[in-house]
Amino acid sequence: MLSLMTMNRLKTCSTVVASALAIATSSLVHAENKVGVILPMTGDFARYGETVRQGLESAKLSAVKYVYEDEGCNPRAAVSAFHKLHSFDKAKVFVGPWCGSPQIAVASLLAQVDGLAILGSSAPERVYQLSSGRTFAVQPSIEMESTYNAKEAYRLGARKVVIVFLENDFSRAHEEAFRGAFQGDVLDTLVYSTADGSALRGIATRIKQLAPDTLYIPDAFPLMHGFIKHLSSVGVSALRLMSVYSAQSDDVLKAVGVSGEGLIYSYPDIPDEALHHYPRMAAQVLDQALQQCPNVDTACMKKAIREKYSFDDHGVLPGNVRLKTIRDGKFVWF
Repeated sequence: MLSLMTMNRLKTCSTVVASALAIATSSLVHAENKVGVILPMTGDFARYGETVRQGLESAKLSAVKYVYEDEGCNPRAAVSAFHKLHSFDKAKVFVGPWCGSPQIAVASLLAQVDGLAILGSSAPERVYQLSSGRTFAVQPSIEMESTYNAKEAYRLGARKVVIVFLENDFSRAHEEAFRGAFQGDVLDTLVYSTADGSALRGIATRIKQLAPDTLYIPDAFPLMHGFIKHLSSVGVSALRLMSVYSAQSDDVLKAVGVSGEGLIYSYPDIPDEALHHYPRMAAQVLDQALQQCPNVDTACMKKAIREKYSFDDHGVLPGNVRLKTIRDGKFVWF
């Protein structure tokens, strides 16, 4: 028969082993939290996607494992990426999508699977409602940015504006907010639907007929598709050109060349590159929520995010934007 002392030693040893196993198991579960990342890995915005990936990984989180899928700035591709990440990789938490139409397409799916997404880029404010409050954006909203641009355009002398973009939800949200805030006349909105930009010469000709003093280009697609050169080819050059934060790209600089000198665009009022800054911030928000809710309890995570950060009623973290421009082939503050 075992002595009382031996039994106590065995009990103590058993308790220590059980505690160690519990800690090890908890650490293993925490270390295997999968986060689905939906971002453009192909297409016009592939370079943006790579920069976003670098920004995410610069946060150096040890509690998550990123699983990447391509959206190509295409809503159908984004939906397929979401289903793969949720069904096959068992992800309940996501970073992205990055582009506007994919954000809209994925938003309602989050509510269906009890998911949660942190956006490391600007988004339409309605994404939060479409996701039943399951999408948080750390960058100022599209509506905030375009309202600012409308007021700044008028302050700079714009009175007759034409809006030009490739058809997508990102640009439609910009258009609506700009029209709602601009005190001058929006003469027309000219939209094209083919990613090769083949319709842009016809749009340039129409702009010559409308004779605006300012063009508002609320995404980088037309700039990368050669729109500025099309304007020059039909004899349109003395125009104020305004765009948004996605215009700050080496791909845009290459596409616009010297014709892009003087392009004005809005940009977050932050000290570093937005495509690094906001993905890194999204990763940090996510990490802090996971630390409080290690079992990936998304209801717990929503509560933790709300308690820690001052997200507004649209799920957006407020911030400021300023104007920048292209001067001597470089992006500088206006």
